[in-house]
Amino acid sequence: MKSRSRIFAVIAATIAMGLGVTAPALAETNQTLEIKNVVLGKCLSVGAPTNAWVTLEDCTGAKTQQWERIPVDGDKVILRNLGDRGCVKGMNNLARFECDDEDVQQYWVLAGDQLKNAGTGQVADSYLYDGFGVILQNPSGSDYQRWQFTVTGTTPAPPADTSGKVVQLKSVSERKCAVATGTAVRLADCAGAVEQKFQRVELGGGVVQLRNLASGTCLRTGTFGLPRVDLVTACASADPAQQWRVEPDLIGTFRVRNVAGGTYLTPRGSSNDITTYERTSLANWQKWSLTIA
Repeated sequence: MKSRSRIFAVIAATIAMGLGVTAPALAETNQTLEIKNVVLGKCLSVGAPTNAWVTLEDCTGAKTQQWERIPVDGDKVILRNLGDRGCVKGMNNLARFECDDEDVQQYWVLAGDQLKNAGTGQVADSYLYDGFGVILQNPSGSDYQRWQFTVTGTTPAPPADTSGKVVQLKSVSERKCAVATGTAVRLADCAGAVEQKFQRVELGGGVVQLRNLASGTCLRTGTFGLPRVDLVTACASADPAQQWRVEPDLIGTFRVRNVAGGTYLTPRGSSNDITTYERTSLANWQKWSLTIA
């Protein structure tokens, strides 16, 4: 499937040839870009929060006009905005969506001076911008389909290393954090309380325990009714129900897989319960951000 390789010397050299710039030497960074339409002289940006379209604005160098270039597969990249952390998705228009490294509509190829959607082969076009925003059209050679890509800097390549750290587990889909409530673990608004802090205990071979700082017990899969997770028993490194694999994606989030059942830590929506479930392809439903607490 997609390569997780960070052999950036090779990737960046390929990027540099396409952009006419010098590749950075660091292995753990992604380039950030300004993307300017040649005809209109304006930069790809994000507008008001209620506007789902990607916009074109006067170029100012603001974070909302800078895009992290995240390699996903060969010459394909995801473009993530430094301002609102959303990604560009190619439908009829270029739209803002939550980043998802398995959504092929978010894959782009920067081909010369064209911004090409890898899924459709169509390119970004500003000809009808005033009425319809930046749209996807078949390549025609029009100047409205020409873009200038300027490297503005670098940003650390996701995900950050949290090995052995105290972390918060935040559900990407629900935007809430795992919290100890007695012996149960549920979702609540992220507040930085000790009940929301988990120590990553590294067991080797990519396996970890997640020990809650408030209870001192370790996250495990329960056995009563639905396979909800709980903090019932003392930490036991040999217990597969307490063993987890933290599996990174390309955009800085994780799936958390239980060793005992092979199922994934999964929020249950409005109930605020957390369970484990087989892997699904429903966008970011089973993805978590792990941030150092």
